[in-house]
Amino acid sequence: MAFRRRLRGALCVALWCGVFGVTVAATHRAAWGQMSIGSTTGVLPPTTPTASLILGDRLNVLASQWMTPTGADQTVWKANIESRANQSPSGAPPTDFTTSARDASIAQAAALRYAMTGNAADLQKAVDILLVLDLKQGTFITRPEVLTSYLSAYDFIRGAPLSDLPAATRATIESRLLAKAQGLGNGNGTYSNARAKVGATRALAGVMLRDQALLDEGLSDLQGHFDYSTTDDGWFTDSQGHYLSYTLRHVALFARAYQQGSGVDLYENLRPYVDMSIGLRLPDGTMPNVSNGLVRAVPLPLLSAGAPSDMQSDIAWYRDNLSPVPYPWLGATNALNNDGTYSTFFALTDFDTPTPADPGRSPTFLSEGQSHVSVFRQNWSATSDYLAISAGIDSPAVEFHEPPIDLVIPAFHSHNDTGEILLAARGKYILVAPGYDRDDLSNSPAGFQPQRPEWHNVVLVDGDLGADSQGRRMRPEDFVHTNRLDATERGDYRGTSDFSTLTMQYRETEVRRSMAFASEDYFVVSDRMLSDAVHDYGFNLVGRGTQTVLLNTPEEMQVRWEHDGAQVIEHLFATAPMSLSTDSLWMHVTFNQFEPTQRMTATMSAEDGLFLSVLETGTAGSGSMLDITQLATASDLLAVEVEHLVEGWIDTILTQSAATTRTVGRLTSDATYAYARWNGAALEGAMLSEGTLLVWDGAEVLESSDPLTISLALDNAETIAATVSADGLMPDTELRFFGRGAIVAAMLDGSPLAFANYGAYGSVWLEGGGSLVVEFAAVPEPSAIVLLATGQLALVVWQVRRNRKRRPATQ
Repeated sequence: MAFRRRLRGALCVALWCGVFGVTVAATHRAAWGQMSIGSTTGVLPPTTPTASLILGDRLNVLASQWMTPTGADQTVWKANIESRANQSPSGAPPTDFTTSARDASIAQAAALRYAMTGNAADLQKAVDILLVLDLKQGTFITRPEVLTSYLSAYDFIRGAPLSDLPAATRATIESRLLAKAQGLGNGNGTYSNARAKVGATRALAGVMLRDQALLDEGLSDLQGHFDYSTTDDGWFTDSQGHYLSYTLRHVALFARAYQQGSGVDLYENLRPYVDMSIGLRLPDGTMPNVSNGLVRAVPLPLLSAGAPSDMQSDIAWYRDNLSPVPYPWLGATNALNNDGTYSTFFALTDFDTPTPADPGRSPTFLSEGQSHVSVFRQNWSATSDYLAISAGIDSPAVEFHEPPIDLVIPAFHSHNDTGEILLAARGKYILVAPGYDRDDLSNSPAGFQPQRPEWHNVVLVDGDLGADSQGRRMRPEDFVHTNRLDATERGDYRGTSDFSTLTMQYRETEVRRSMAFASEDYFVVSDRMLSDAVHDYGFNLVGRGTQTVLLNTPEEMQVRWEHDGAQVIEHLFATAPMSLSTDSLWMHVTFNQFEPTQRMTATMSAEDGLFLSVLETGTAGSGSMLDITQLATASDLLAVEVEHLVEGWIDTILTQSAATTRTVGRLTSDATYAYARWNGAALEGAMLSEGTLLVWDGAEVLESSDPLTISLALDNAETIAATVSADGLMPDTELRFFGRGAIVAAMLDGSPLAFANYGAYGSVWLEGGGSLVVEFAAVPEPSAIVLLATGQLALVVWQVRRNRKRRPATQ
């Protein structure tokens, strides 16, 4: 199939190589309708604050919880804060970065304890440190972290009486803080997570010290960060876990101070971060280590003001109780990340309202914006199965430099993760991304190179992800996210199977990766590769634990991973003979901690090709519960029958490169993806993507005047409940149902639909996607029974009428 690669304009992105890498001067210009910080002209507090803006109206509550912590987290945090507060500072202006970081941390802890208890010795210790505060050495990344500790320390003691903290002392401290804030640099010129920390620190200083220029500059930094590093729906391109976590610690301190001091509420502006993190989180509450991440949680309670019901208690913090860890590349402590005091944690976390384990929304997450993220779950429990697909978006900004330039070097934090899938079985994260790309840590294994494409759960084209992009520098416009279905019972969406397709273009090949989930013990991943030249296509998976090759033939492969009491078995089929290779790789789990993983790559050669993957989940050691039979294979078609050995149901799955009417087993359809469930006595449910026809055992079930993506529950003789995707749906699409008698009512998202009955079938007319309910008379009309008895007659009648959308004038 001929394919013409879609060209895009020159990419203009500020990039760095390593921490102190190549810098290209940039003039910020927003390229997308990204997240917004609001006005970049800030609002100062009406008067100089004389009380803590961070503790604010929660001071009394937190003081009470200090005396009697509400749970294990507060107990640990309080102990760590007190341990640091009891330490002795240097007693002089710091002469190096390590001393600056340590003194700032002690001041922050002592100041918080003073705010909680009124202990005069803690106040004096904090004041003594702040009067000689300084920032020596460090980098543009770590200097704002230390300054944030100094700023929060001063904020915590601001409520002291003037007799204990005189105006002259305050003025001296404020003067030193202001000078250090004004001296912060921008580093490499990009608006990545590091610039966000710089901006949040400037803005925090601007509010606390009532400096308009600092506040405005900080707000502009944060908006530049949104434009450069964050998609409009909250995907944090550096890493939704690791980097977002410590970026939010800075942003949240500013947001809290801004709300309390100036009355400006930024929490809704940050809401996309919350929605994305809840949507993406693993069953155990952590973030998958996709896009340069670590398997840790994101500190969303920092953003929980006014909406605790949206937060998840398990994703509160990544709990790092380790001693300070020196970075070899800095030779000093990264203060806010690893100082172990938890002072800002204690000050910002709302423990009053328990957060529910279930956020009260569908467990299926289909992002609506630039990120193209999809996640399927059975439910929100800690033991749910889970499958995610991430486009691997790098910096969204495409026009970031003046004049425009096109850099070949990839972004520092980007990976070969284009269209990567991640899987948890029984709540255990098994099919994984390699994680944080750092090889300068003391425990880094030899050869740790997670940017290599074979370390990712992706489709490989000639062993890579594209000659130009290298699988990196992929922007939102490089992807199309279509045919999305949420068939769960939440929000009145119903049907049989979730579905989502992500289309990517690289190495002159179009790759369409679809995933489906019928809420059973398996997921389906269908990969369609379309090109005008022969390529070696590779299906790549990397898993934790023990790997066992169960079957290795050119036609079918079975590979099992067992980890932490759970297992996943990959059943793989392809349109051309496959060969299998395996290898051991490393995964970056948490800071300076690594874990071996096992890879499989199945390779075939073709011009156009298909992989069909059935990912079976279960308990480790239980064996396979699925008997999978290959029904059909052609250069553009794969079909299998999946039988559950215990429950007895049989699923038929068809995937093909183009819409062509095919019969496989008992199923006939022209959809590019079709699914049907036979429960042993009747057709229980079905799903079509980009299809118009569903026939079962020669009897027509459903036809549409235009291609659509739909999931249907068919187990009720009097009602069909379905979910219709809005993606690609043509206006006024006629949907015909056969073999159920006359339609008596039809509703889409609760609103009546036009319908009519024509003997053999009943029709409804769709104006958009959503939750469809069609009710039928209890007994089918005789004319419909006669037509369906001959099978082919119904098809003939439909072929004559299929292009005539006969919509009733009134209903």
